[in-house]
Amino acid sequence: MYISTFEFKKVKLLRNMDLVHKTVMLMFDGNRAEENVLYMIMDSKKNGAESAPVHMIVQSNSQPKNIPNDSLKLLNSRECSHMMDAIRNGDIVRLYGVFEPQKRNKKMVKNPNCMWLLRTPGERAEWLQKKFEPAGSLMAINEVAKTNVYVSKTTGESHHTSFYGYECMLNVTDSEKLIEMLKNGIGRSRPYGAGLCLVLGVQHV
Repeated sequence: MYISTFEFKKVKLLRNMDLVHKTVMLMFDGNRAEENVLYMIMDSKKNGAESAPVHMIVQSNSQPKNIPNDSLKLLNSRECSHMMDAIRNGDIVRLYGVFEPQKRNKKMVKNPNCMWLLRTPGERAEWLQKKFEPAGSLMAINEVAKTNVYVSKTTGESHHTSFYGYECMLNVTDSEKLIEMLKNGIGRSRPYGAGLCLVLGVQHV
């Protein structure tokens, strides 16, 4: 697995995350699922500096190539499998992830696949806890960011949604399951910048 950091040259791409998805996939031979491509936007403008650069972190099976230099600037790329492979049962893992917490709208009988964003921090924290249950128990959940997202496809389909950033501490009970989750992504909207969870540190107990 590789972690690569990019700087956006064309920030206007962020107005439509389908364009970001297509730009990212130009750098890989396979499709998103085959390459396990996940990414998140790191917006450094939050401190009020409008001219600050916007960065993107991309996780993938293979190293990005054929970088669209008119849109993105590669800052660094490194192999990261060793950090995941070092995780063991009983470890305390510090994580940062961006997710789209949703629930199925059971009232929509005609469209049973209709999903709603969870509205309260408590609901979203419960959603996250359940997502990680197969791999361990979240000891701390800190919601630190919210990003409003727009997706417009060439098919004419479009929608607005929101992504939430979380800092978490996980007590690992099944390291193999956790590694699988980290590689495949968590939740929906993985093509559009949600689902990536980064390992920030591992404490061996």
